[in-house]
Order: sequence, then structure tokens, then C-alpha cells
Amino acid sequence: MAPISNTPTPYLGATAAGFKRDAVQKLFHQVGLRAIVGMVRYDDEDVRLHAVKVIANLAADTHNQGRIVEEEGLAALLDIFRGKGSKSNGEATCRIAAGALANLAMREANQSDILDSGAVELLTLFAHHAAEPQSHRMAGRRV
Repeated sequence: MAPISNTPTPYLGATAAGFKRDAVQKLFHQVGLRAIVGMVRYDDEDVRLHAVKVIANLAADTHNQGRIVEEEGLAALLDIFRGKGSKSNGEATCRIAAGALANLAMREANQSDILDSGAVELLTLFAHHAAEPQSHRMAGRRV
């Protein structure tokens, strides 16, 4: 039996974040952006949620923002709010999609595409119907 140590366990929060970022990058490189965008339109809500999370994380990196729009990622995110391809999307999926849109909007070249696509109206509708305060914040509505 191993002896019990009185040494405190180091905090793993930063390490866990690094593993998550590495996993997203690995998925991006092995599966490809087109496949990930396709998963946003998948019938299963859990698959859509995870695909949107991956896109939101990828969109946080300026190097990926243009490519996500080019690979129809913007259209797929907006379809989340429109409910296309599925009967409904959970509030968490929509909230993360709103965050992904915010990340994409950090690239000036994407801003006109986002505005022209009707994203503002869709986010307004989402914010109006959202129940959770965090969703209101993500969509830009004050509670």
C-alpha cells in the first residue's frame, strides 16, 4: 500500500484548459472543419452542441475566423437559431452559438457577413425567448 502524502495536490485548472484546447485542435486537424460544420446540422442535439462548442473554440483564434466563414460555419451557426434541420435546439446550444458568432465578429472582414445574414434579428429573438440570464448576456440583452 502506498503511503499517504500530506503534500497538497497541485491545481489542474490551467492544465485542463490546455488539454481541452489541444483536443479541439486535434479534432480540427484530424476531422476537418467541413466535417465539424456538418455536425452542427446533425439530428442529435448532443452532437450539435459539441460541434458548436468546437466551432466557438476555434473561432476564438483569429487564424480560424475567416476559414470558418468560408466553410459555411456562419450559415450553420445561424441555422441553429432558425431551427433548420432539427425540431429544436436547446438553449445551451444557442447560447454557445451566440458566443461563436461573437468570436467570428472579432474579425472585421466577417462583420458585414454577420450583419447581412440577419444574425442580429436572430439573436434578438433568441434573447427574447431565452430563460437563462447567461443566454441574455450572450445575446446582448440586459436583464
